[in-house]
Order: sequence, then structure tokens, then C-alpha cells
Amino acid sequence: MSFGNFGPVEPAQPVEDAPATFGAKQRTRSQIAKGASAKGAQGERDVLAAFRDVMRNVEDELTHDGHKIVARSGFATRKRLEKGTSNRDLGNIPLIAIEVKRNEKLAVSAMFAQALKQTDAGELPVLVYRRNREPWTVRTWVALYDMRGRIVRYVEGEVSLPEFLSYYATVYRSFLVEGLSSEDAV
Repeated sequence: MSFGNFGPVEPAQPVEDAPATFGAKQRTRSQIAKGASAKGAQGERDVLAAFRDVMRNVEDELTHDGHKIVARSGFATRKRLEKGTSNRDLGNIPLIAIEVKRNEKLAVSAMFAQALKQTDAGELPVLVYRRNREPWTVRTWVALYDMRGRIVRYVEGEVSLPEFLSYYATVYRSFLVEGLSSEDAV
């Protein structure tokens, strides 16, 4: 085969030592685990920021003549705060125990079981989870009521994170103003 003035062109011969995917670096298990860990940590930071914003907004609303009616409750914090026997992802968020998961392989029942295990008495277990490029979802207990307004039982239910944050703002406001306990709020 000839090509213009360049003379005959030989077909390219495969290079014996070339990787199967040219230019792609093979990642080790350790590198993959670090990437997953970084995603999980970023997920915790994202969810923490959302709860901090809600808590600050509620606290800022509770003013009278420019003076705070309530003192700040403290700042929500990230990562494995020891409280009782808990080992939860986010701490210092009143009334709820939050477990955050960002994972492609969602085993939601097992993740919610972990959230339940890390919940102290009187707290609402909250699992916040998502896959890549999907919105955050919240799984928690939902109360079922009878016709007289009495709680019949609790079941697991799911809502979007914005819906749950709206609910939490209402509960947190009542907690600060009325001194609601966890049992009253749930």
C-alpha cells in the first residue's frame, strides 16, 4: 500500500508491552478505597452543611427586637462523635441520629439497621443516602395515626432531603422554643 510521496506504508504492528487500555492507569484496591472514602466524607460534609443551614436559619428567626430569644444550640459536627454507645456520622443535631451513606451499591435495609443501632433512646433514626448523580433520600420512622389522632405504630418511610429538612426545621423550632423532648417531637 502506498500513500502519496511517502512510499509504502506497513501496517502497524502491535506492541507486546502495551497495556490493554492505552493510557489508562490501573488503580489499586487501596486507591479505590480512598476514593470511596473521600466520596463518603464529602457526602457527610454536604449533609452537615444542609443541617447547619436549617439550624442557623431557625435560630436567626427566633429574635425579638434584635435580641436572640434562644442561645445557639452549638454547632453540628461531623465524624464519629461518641455519645453513649453511638458511633454516628454527624453529631450535636438535637432529636435525631444521622447516618450518611454515599454508595453505588445500596443495601438500604442494612444501612438503616446501622442507623438504628447508633440511635440513642429518644432519638429519631435518620439515614441519608444517595448514589452518584442522584438526589439525597432520607429514610426514617414515620408515625401512623388512627382516626382519633393516636399513634398506632411506626413504619420506615422515605422522603427527599429537602422535605425532611423542612420537617426538621419545624421540629427544631419547637425544641428551642418549647423545650420539646425527643418523644414529643417525633
